[in-house]
Amino acid sequence: ENFPFSYALDENKDSKWVSEKPQTDSFSPTIFANFTGQINFEGLIYSVCRHKKNAYDGFPSKLYIYTALNEDDEFKLHTVFTGTQKDEKVQFILSKPVKCSRIMIELHDVGDYESEGKYAASDCLVFLQSFDYQELNYQKVGGNYKKDQYKDFHKIPKDIISVGTNGDAAEQPIDFALDTDGNSFWKS
Repeated sequence: ENFPFSYALDENKDSKWVSEKPQTDSFSPTIFANFTGQINFEGLIYSVCRHKKNAYDGFPSKLYIYTALNEDDEFKLHTVFTGTQKDEKVQFILSKPVKCSRIMIELHDVGDYESEGKYAASDCLVFLQSFDYQELNYQKVGGNYKKDQYKDFHKIPKDIISVGTNGDAAEQPIDFALDTDGNSFWKS
């Protein structure tokens, strides 16, 4: 039967994805996800297939997550999850979200799928991204940032940055905030 991967993403309980080939010593079912840009990938929720109570078909007891920041970057192993299935849904949440544009998920030690072999299977996969941010307090300038030589070397040159606001006072544009004249200042 044909169970394309799109069935794992449709959130329809009556459809499922089943890998085309079973896991062998030389082949592991693998899922590739390419995002339209960089995201903070948090993890995924894996809904398993089951044909009878407590028979979780095609579920991996090892799941390897690889990430790549850009389209041309090599995948790097980020996290390995291991365990046994005890519920219809399992969350694979990274210890810390990772910025990436692509992920690869290798499924290992796949359980038997309806007595047909070690085919990976899922009723639904939900990919999660993090929108968390860290709130920090203002700090007094210190350390290297107090040193003019360090600051001047690391300062972004004016010719490669464009700065604007949603409103400047008539005689005090944002450019005054970027100059080194101690007598001029920006006012919104």
